[in-house]
Amino acid sequence: ATLKFVKAEGDGWDCVADGQLVTCDAAEVLKAGDSAAFMIETAVTADPGSIITNEAIVSTATAERTEDNNTDTAEIATADDSAQSLGQAPRSPVAFTGANSIKIAGVAFLLMLAGAALIAVRRRSTGGSQR
Repeated sequence: ATLKFVKAEGDGWDCVADGQLVTCDAAEVLKAGDSAAFMIETAVTADPGSIITNEAIVSTATAERTEDNNTDTAEIATADDSAQSLGQAPRSPVAFTGANSIKIAGVAFLLMLAGAALIAVRRRSTGGSQR
């Protein structure tokens, strides 16, 4: 089992769990276009880095025109061992994801100085006039 049932709640819902299966029944009938919500809370028991697949199925006692929209699944990846727990200090410094900007700025500054020096030498050799 990858999840352990903790609780389920929602206004007008009666929910019971049997192992990995949680069944929730609405106290009132929903009309076409109506919606209702409930929350199921679980604890993750899967190994780090695992994929958990949740499946939700809705049904009704009355006939439906289409039943192909009554099921949905969602896959959720659990955090791997390197993930941070909330409230813990970072295990390592912030990840370095780019070039060292100080070095790039230094090279750019040196190139600007070299360009200015070349312009000064050129002006001295031509006496300040342009050809």
